[in-house]
Order: sequence, then C-alpha cells, then structure tokens
Amino acid sequence: GFPGPTLFVNPGDKVKLTLQNDLEYPTQADISWTGYEYKLATAFGACEPYSQPNMTSLHLHGMLISPNKKGDSAMRMCGPQEAIEYEFTIPEAHPSGTFFYHPHGDGSHSLQTAGLMAGMVIVND
Repeated sequence: GFPGPTLFVNPGDKVKLTLQNDLEYPTQADISWTGYEYKLATAFGACEPYSQPNMTSLHLHGMLISPNKKGDSAMRMCGPQEAIEYEFTIPEAHPSGTFFYHPHGDGSHSLQTAGLMAGMVIVND
C-alpha cells in the first residue's frame, strides 16, 4: 500500500478536511486469547489488543492546531462508514517544516498507522 497524500499548507491557510472511514464492521476485535497466544501478546506489557480496530480519528502530530470545535482533537472518533469534518486555520506564526498526520484512536492507532493510514503535512515558509 501507499500512505495518504502529502498536504501542503501555508501559515494563515484555512483548512477543511473530511475524514471518511471506509473500514467495515465489526468494531470489536476478538481479544479472547488464552495460553501461549495471550502470553506472547502481552509479554512486553504494552501490547495493544486492537479493541476497536475499525474506529479511527485524525491527529496532526507536532502542529500547533487547536483541539477545539472541528480542530485537531484526537478524541473525535469516526466509526465505520462514517465521515467527520475538520476545519482549522494554520496560525500565522506556525513554524515551517514537515509534520505527520495519523490516526489516534485508542485500540486502533498502531494497527492503522502500520497499515499506512497516515501521511505528511508540509508547512511552507
């Protein structure tokens, strides 16, 4: 697969995005492991059980975007076959650079990011 598109923005730009979740139901993973599978999955104490693998969200990693209203709130979850809108303005004083957008849903983010449901944001000078 390929990661999501690279977004190019300038300080002061108003950005409108639609996050369309085309993942399918169900939203719950089978986490009823026992024996060896359970010991292996939890050996490092940080194994995410993928409790909601088809729920997703959007986070603009490292960017100075407000989480208020339709901004960069990683807690806004988008269920299977749903869409949510994001609207925010890149601050005039935002530093230029390369940033990263990725899902941030608890129980799905590492699985989805590893599946290339992520991309880059370039803030121009």
